[in-house]
Amino acid sequence: MATALPDQVKHGSVKLLDDPRQTNQMLAVNNNLQALESPQGHGVSFWSVAMALPEREESQETFVVVG
Repeated sequence: MATALPDQVKHGSVKLLDDPRQTNQMLAVNNNLQALESPQGHGVSFWSVAMALPEREESQETFVVVG
């Protein structure tokens, strides 16, 4: 799921919000899938989006991530 997320965003099937908090939480997760904790959280946005991807891969719909 971690490797599928950038591909899904790049191809436009997942659209992220223009939200600094979401972006910072997405970027808080490193290549070892460890989330660095910050005052804004510890990667919750990454995990909520990434865990939705297996279901997304079976569908051809584009979805927008909220929250």
